[in-house]
Amino acid sequence: MGDLLQAAETFISKNLVAVLKSSDFLQLGVDDVKAMLKLESDEELIDEEKYRSVVNWTKHGVCDRKEHFSDLFCFIQLDYLSSEFLNDVVRKEELVCNSLECMNLLVASLNSRLCGDQVFKKRKGQFDKILIIGGTDREQSVVKFNTKRKQWSDMPDTNIVRRFPSAVNYNQQIFLMGGSDDDADFLNSIEMLDLNDENPKWDSNFPSMGEKAIFICINIIEWSCLLCWWS
Repeated sequence: MGDLLQAAETFISKNLVAVLKSSDFLQLGVDDVKAMLKLESDEELIDEEKYRSVVNWTKHGVCDRKEHFSDLFCFIQLDYLSSEFLNDVVRKEELVCNSLECMNLLVASLNSRLCGDQVFKKRKGQFDKILIIGGTDREQSVVKFNTKRKQWSDMPDTNIVRRFPSAVNYNQQIFLMGGSDDDADFLNSIEMLDLNDENPKWDSNFPSMGEKAIFICINIIEWSCLLCWWS
């Protein structure tokens, strides 16, 4: 029986995001929810998903579960949530705002980052995927390689042909900029693929760069983006 339970726990850990999103999760008792939150997983954005699952479980209409929210919130490791997620999502959640204990934890985490005592941590496994964009005769194609599973998978094509573009990853958002088109004319447009979305698509709704360019050198400095290019 012990081996069977261990195998079940291992399977759940490897598929924890899907489990947390399932309707069955909403039917669990509070002790089972705590057990799920204690499980470790290398899946992307697992800490964001744990937070969302706690909110969804609490709001599920089986019975009044608000009394359990503060206890469950303590299982969320805020160190692994980005400052943007804490500010834009967690801080605006009514359940968090109505709990002094939750607000104290949230404010402490944000203040630590502002004071430089703590930085946003990345879990092991969050850097195990490589995106390959374009290439000769494949100017719009995008593929993803999972270094952990040794698997290739297709991603959405870029909106336009780009030769010699530059790309940067910021908070799981891939920004692709510049390059040249089919006629070898330089481009100043930008498009972005948000890997946080369940069904990501390239979004071109961004202001163009000041100049058309290729071979752009990109450096992210806090919330600013420094660009150098050949035009």
